[in-house]
Parts: sequence; C-alpha cells; structure tokens
Amino acid sequence: MGKYSDKHICKLWGLFIIILFLVSCAKKDDFKLVIFKEYQNKLLEDIISYKKYEVKMIDKGNYWIMENTSEDMLLDITNITLIKMDIIADNIANEKTTTTTEGGPYVRKILNFSPERGIEVISDTENEHRLVWDPLHPDAIKNGDRQGYVMFPNVDIITEKMDLMAASNLYEVISEYLRIKYKILILR
Repeated sequence: MGKYSDKHICKLWGLFIIILFLVSCAKKDDFKLVIFKEYQNKLLEDIISYKKYEVKMIDKGNYWIMENTSEDMLLDITNITLIKMDIIADNIANEKTTTTTEGGPYVRKILNFSPERGIEVISDTENEHRLVWDPLHPDAIKNGDRQGYVMFPNVDIITEKMDLMAASNLYEVISEYLRIKYKILILR
C-alpha cells in the first residue's frame, strides 16, 4: 500500500486542477518595471523580442518603463535570466583557462536568441583572445613572432561583472514581484 490513500490522491488532483484553472484565468497585469541602465534594458529587450511578447517598453529619457506584462512572461524572463547568470559564472570561472580539451584557450560563451534555433549558448567568436607576455608560463608560444606570449580567453572580467549585475538585478526584481503579487517563490 502506498503512502497516500485514494482520498488523498483525489484531493491532490482537485488542488492541481484548481491551480491550473487559476493560472489559465490569470489576466495580463500592469506591472511597471523601471530600468535605469542601458545594459539592463538590453537583456530584457532581447528576451521580449525573441519571445514576441506584447509588452510596451516606454523610453522616458533617463529610464524605461515596461507595461502590460503577464505572469508567464515574467516567469520566462526569470528562467532565461538564470541561464544567463550560469553562463556568466562559467565565463568568470574560466577567465584564465589557457588550455581546454578542445585545444587552445577557453572561448567566452554568450546567450544567443535565434528564430531558427531558439535560445542557445554559443561561443563568442567576435572578440579575440588576449595575448599576454609570460615566457615562463607552460602554455607560452614556443616559436614565431609571438614567442613568449600566452593566449588567454576572450573573457573581459569587467564586462562579465556588469552583465552579471544586470541579470541578477532583473532576476531579483521580477522574482520579488512574483513572490508578492502571485505568491510564487522561485528557488535557484
């Protein structure tokens, strides 16, 4: 005999159906998110544009306001923001990785929004690796005009920290709003 009786299972199914009904009846909300920094707005615009949400982004000169949001949209944004923070954490952790299993230094990863392939993690091939003079390093170039230089990843720690701060702030604000408005707690 299982842990739950048939009576308990029926109650759980009933509760599940009520929750589904309430979620499906949820209407769009007039959540207003005020964004002061351009780099915070960029991530949000990328997500909204990719997902084709009917959201109004109002430019007020020094800041933007986001209106006409839904619970599902805000949950999507928090999920994508968590993925972005994980990618940034990997980039920061590999800032000095000069040798990978693929050969060569670590290549910075970025979140890409593509209509054809969806949301994907790709390698940043636009920014070049950094050359640092360190002839005693085990991965120093042995021959040629770059002899004595070490090729480091194309990770700029300041850019990563700015991106992490923007993603983290966006995540915190939206998850706090979901907690207060919809009684939704997001565990990460």
